[in-house]
Amino acid sequence: GYYDAAFGIKKKIPVKTVSQVIFSDGVAMTAAVEATTALAGSDFGEALSAGIPVSDPSAAVLPTLSKARPALVADLKELFKIRVTSLVVVTAWAGFYLGSMRSGIPSIHWGLFQALLGIAFVTGGASAMNQVIERKSDAKMIRTAQRPLAAGRFSLLCGLSLGLGSTAAGAMILAYFTNPVTVVLTLFTAFTYVAVYTPLKRYTTLATFIGAFPGAMPPLLGWTAARGIIEWPALALFAILFVWQFPILWPLPGSTGKTMLGPASACCRWCSQMAGRRRWKRCFSPS
Repeated sequence: GYYDAAFGIKKKIPVKTVSQVIFSDGVAMTAAVEATTALAGSDFGEALSAGIPVSDPSAAVLPTLSKARPALVADLKELFKIRVTSLVVVTAWAGFYLGSMRSGIPSIHWGLFQALLGIAFVTGGASAMNQVIERKSDAKMIRTAQRPLAAGRFSLLCGLSLGLGSTAAGAMILAYFTNPVTVVLTLFTAFTYVAVYTPLKRYTTLATFIGAFPGAMPPLLGWTAARGIIEWPALALFAILFVWQFPILWPLPGSTGKTMLGPASACCRWCSQMAGRRRWKRCFSPS
């Protein structure tokens, strides 16, 4: 292989490995190697340390560029919390299914996909806005430090634009294809999650109770998307999911609280205490 002017070498020099490359005057090209490694990325650095033959330093940049697109997709998935959004869509579909059965209409039709698409967009937008607000506290926790906003891969303006844009797009889809009740409830859910639950969870233990409301809304949203009104069966679905969240949420901070690099929030401290009490009771309960 040959190294060219990208290394600062004005004449081509045949080489076998990086460790064998020297300038013609006998001076080791350490500075040139380090500079090119910084520009080319970790893939080229690994090649240098392993002594892998590299015929052209520009070729070392290609693996890094090939990873750029998957990394962006992964960051977008993290920003919109695709897993959480998927769970919201599934529970909303359950409400839509039951509402359609009560109306005596097929549960699988275009109205279902349009409603779930709008709910998914609003949910993703709310998740992005949540990370915008918590970007500084996320950077202090090992579990969340690599989120795109906390790690600085996305700017504040980018995260804000994506969050508001996704929410607005979802609201327009719901307004056009569903009904006003579903639009109002969906936006109210996003507002409660972003503007009420997110800031409060650092200051009061009531945040867990408040956050359970938007967490239990998806079946109700699916029901209203199918029926257009709020009815007792939909409220029963809401109540079941509302109560179900507490035993699920209590143990989580007990295991994740140790990953905090800074002081834990009031919500996490309370949940950790609750989890500790449950474990204490299990120690003395009959097997």
